[in-house]
Amino acid sequence: MGNLVVVGGSCGLGEAFVEGLHPDYDHTTVVSRTEPPFGQTYINWIEADLRQPQLAAERIAAGCPSSVDLLIYNAGIWEDRKTSFEDTSPEKLADIINVNLTAATLVVHSLWNQLKANRGGLAIFIGSIAGYDSSPDSRAAYASAKAGLRSLNATVRNMGRPVGIKSCLIAPGSIASDVPLSSGVEAARTAHNGKRMPVQDLVSTVQCVASLSDMSNVTEIIMPAAADEF
Repeated sequence: MGNLVVVGGSCGLGEAFVEGLHPDYDHTTVVSRTEPPFGQTYINWIEADLRQPQLAAERIAAGCPSSVDLLIYNAGIWEDRKTSFEDTSPEKLADIINVNLTAATLVVHSLWNQLKANRGGLAIFIGSIAGYDSSPDSRAAYASAKAGLRSLNATVRNMGRPVGIKSCLIAPGSIASDVPLSSGVEAARTAHNGKRMPVQDLVSTVQCVASLSDMSNVTEIIMPAAADEF
């Protein structure tokens, strides 16, 4: 039990994290630009636009509880696969870097004291197989930001070790994020011919990592879908 914070929790995988994990925590905070579909029955919503990372981090720190046991940074945007690199606007590229990496850095910085409370919390960063050299992904800003997130995770782990903060990067491949958690695994298989992993697998992975004792720290999980070329 304790306090859960999900950054990027209003839809898709983030929505699944909130739905699947909130029963394990006393208090759940969701950070998103648009209002999440949960109402105010069991969550605290912080409205924040991560394309403005400094302002967003300040709002998040002010709205979160005094201690954070599990922080999931799930926010992410990417280039349109149908638009070439040279035709993508500089503003779009900057937004991608800001949401995927700059805001992640500033959010962890702003919540450092909350993560240190209660003998140390756990930060989980949702990366991507696009952030690895072996990935064939051609989305320059997205892949670069996710590669940077790997370095952020390693640095947080090193800085956090003396104060009890742990961190883990989970780098999934293709996800059936359009199929809700409540629909079940077979619905995800049917919707995508078994080529994308169901959100249940990511929720279960986070539950596993978060359930370990303070004597263990899973540092990085590379998790492509079985059908991914990686």
